[in-house]
Amino acid sequence: MIDIKLLRERSEIVAESQKKRGMDEKAVEGFLELDKKWRETKQETDALRSERNKVSEMINEAKKQGKKADELIKKAREIPERLEKNELKLKELEEKRKEIWENLPNIVDSEVPVGKADKNKI
Repeated sequence: MIDIKLLRERSEIVAESQKKRGMDEKAVEGFLELDKKWRETKQETDALRSERNKVSEMINEAKKQGKKADELIKKAREIPERLEKNELKLKELEEKRKEIWENLPNIVDSEVPVGKADKNKI
């Protein structure tokens, strides 16, 4: 499996390798798009978890001080729904991303001729 860092930072190398193999180099672009969406969704999901924890702490503090926490409780009830949607989206993106990633072949050596193997036989 190709290193994720190489795919993200030097995708042109992987795309060139795909081209040398006679394969579609758009798979690399597709992976990068999914990876970007996955990372954005992951950040959103982590932020929602953090927000959920903060709101819970604020509710506890308000109750300890004898204040009303109705607005905070309402907010706390909305977060799990958003979190669940994000987690489903994250899982879906992860599966698609992983499928493309696992099917990308290793990078060919620079000495390998361009094209399909049957054309390059001696």
